[in-house]
Amino acid sequence: MKLILFLCLYIFTFETVTVINKGELEYGISKKITSNGNCIFVDYDRYKGSTIRANVTVKNGRFAENRMWWGGYNSYPGNGGEYILKVNELYSSYESGQKIGDNYETFTYIFKISKSSYFNYAFLAIPYFYGDYVLIECTSGGLSLTAIVFIVIGCIALMILISI
Repeated sequence: MKLILFLCLYIFTFETVTVINKGELEYGISKKITSNGNCIFVDYDRYKGSTIRANVTVKNGRFAENRMWWGGYNSYPGNGGEYILKVNELYSSYESGQKIGDNYETFTYIFKISKSSYFNYAFLAIPYFYGDYVLIECTSGGLSLTAIVFIVIGCIALMILISI
């Protein structure tokens, strides 16, 4: 009986979020989102670093949460579909504009999402917000695999030259 109660408690405490896909976000281009419960997706092949840096800015408002839900998928998604995201990431830093009461002229959370080799696409949910709209822009962060390989080769070559 205790095991069944424990399993029920575990299942009900497992958090997910269901969001509606608003389309692909191209590298370095901002996309405007006007309502909550939405996400965008990025194609991992367009981002060369080891992480995706997502800048999420609310205009004339504030965020209701400080985390971003995300998840990976393999097939190319269509606009408007619903997706269940199970992983969340807290912001790594933030930038704020002028504060007006409880709101900000602009407030930006910066999230760093690690790329996964298991998936082709990542869905990034817009954190819940109060305000006019949100702008989201993604770029690469961290070193790419190619850069790491060249650094290792360069270090080995330097050690060989020093030893000779």
